[in-house]
Amino acid sequence: LIKVQEERIRKVQNVFNIPVLDLFMVKLKSIRWQTNKIEFEEKEGKKVVIKRFDAVKPALLSTLYNIACFFNSTSKNVMFKNHEYYFPTVKERIENEIKAREILSQLGFKFPKIYWYDEKSICMERLDGENLSEFYKNRETKLVYEISKRIGKQVRKIHDSGFALLDCRNENYIVKNGEIYNLDLEFFTRASEFRKMCDIVTYDTSVLNLEPEKCSTVIKAFHEGYGKNLASNEIIYIMS
Repeated sequence: LIKVQEERIRKVQNVFNIPVLDLFMVKLKSIRWQTNKIEFEEKEGKKVVIKRFDAVKPALLSTLYNIACFFNSTSKNVMFKNHEYYFPTVKERIENEIKAREILSQLGFKFPKIYWYDEKSICMERLDGENLSEFYKNRETKLVYEISKRIGKQVRKIHDSGFALLDCRNENYIVKNGEIYNLDLEFFTRASEFRKMCDIVTYDTSVLNLEPEKCSTVIKAFHEGYGKNLASNEIIYIMS
């Protein structure tokens, strides 16, 4: 299995001439990349988060795109076009945070309020809810299943509306009083089949550090909500 996985990765690298995927990252079973400095402050009695944007390192997004191709077991012969790779500038990422809120609010989504922004920073409301990565670790399986399924439905709604998030990791969500909030919208963009797949892959791989039974529950629930029921062999493939 490992040999087959490596061959698929090499094929993608040769086609797109993009940086080598760090196989060790796959073995860690998690995507953990950070391109911004996050500061927590209190101003005028309000708890805020200040997000200071660094320039995106193309290798980071290329790794995501490599993994998206790597886990795409349903379209082995599909070739993706170069324009589907999206490397937004800092200015574009800040604009995406604002534009995404305008669009997603019309679809019923929730997210922290923006208090101010400049050329390299955004100041947002700090929510007191529970980050989804911790929520999945600490809560009972039934509740975990319900939340993950709802997120699957949300992502499908975004895709059906013609958009994608690209960075759909579980740590980019907060659960507060039963409501789900999107925290990170800087890569919000027009959807393509490849970009939709990036959303699904980043979500799936971000929960691979959970214990096996709960991990399987989260992934199955997400795909049920999204509208695609995974076969047992697909679950095994993703978790291998």
